[in-house]
Amino acid sequence: MTAARKCPSCGSEPSSSLGEVKKTMDHSFSNEPFSIVQCAPCDLLYLGQHLSKQDFVHMYEDSVQFAGSYREEETIRGAKEYYGGCYEQLLGDIEELWTAES
Repeated sequence: MTAARKCPSCGSEPSSSLGEVKKTMDHSFSNEPFSIVQCAPCDLLYLGQHLSKQDFVHMYEDSVQFAGSYREEETIRGAKEYYGGCYEQLLGDIEELWTAES
């Protein structure tokens, strides 16, 4: 197994591996097997190994799951607007909680 990467949130060294991710696709990924890692300082759970650009292409661009309307400009625009709004709401909620705790 490839060594786990540093925490993408706080940059700490990986603290503990919680196990391997079960493979669900018939594809050889660049850094198999993948592990779920927990960061002790910030408690984030993350994928311990990086996916390559080719891994992403295989999972999304080459996948029949995302064929059809997923690639149409209007669908993409609508998804960006929706998820952008969700992200803005989340940031607002976090700021509100942060302010309340201060």
